[in-house]
Amino acid sequence: MGRGLPPQVAEDVVFASWEKATAGFDPRRGSFEAYMQKVVRTACAQWWRRQGTERRAQAALRLLPTVASTAAAERAAQHQQALLDALSDEERQVFAAWALQKHLGKGRVTAAEVGASLGMEPTAYDNAKRRLKARLRTLLDTLGWSVGDVLYGGRDADRAS
Repeated sequence: MGRGLPPQVAEDVVFASWEKATAGFDPRRGSFEAYMQKVVRTACAQWWRRQGTERRAQAALRLLPTVASTAAAERAAQHQQALLDALSDEERQVFAAWALQKHLGKGRVTAAEVGASLGMEPTAYDNAKRRLKARLRTLLDTLGWSVGDVLYGGRDADRAS
């Protein structure tokens, strides 16, 4: 707690440090007390680093607005379905793979893996994504919708319905 950790966290750090110190202690390298202090200091520093990383990540998160009403949610769902219906089967497959790749996060699934699952080379998959993105922009312009209309069913969505 002298290192500024909350009491519960301090207890957890000491307990984990005790387990680590008893497992890794080598009496030829010095006293157990000195080793235990080093393990606790390191664990405290790691905890503070994680807190800083989490704080920076939370500050960087962009919070999306919530759907205001069920009517807006229904409109958004209808617009999303209309966009999907306007796509060809191949475009829908690329869209689904692209959405999965985005959902899982950067580096979790490579373009080569996704392309292979669709029977495409990585460059062909990247080109298909590029074409799909342009096609979606064209569809949105044609229908008079914004991305917000499609995601949240905003008031602007009524003008094209």
